[in-house]
Amino acid sequence: MKRRSPAILHTDDGIGYGVTIPDLPGCFTTGDTLVQAAEQLIEKR
Repeated sequence: MKRRSPAILHTDDGIGYGVTIPDLPGCFTTGDTLVQAAEQLIEKR
């Protein structure tokens, strides 16, 4: 069974992006693009 958790997307004025999962303390990723940040998160799960 897959667990679903909300994600918070962050940007630093378009320079970089981050994704944080509030339900999982310490779970975050970054990337040069929003797609990269999301892909990093998928790889870490």
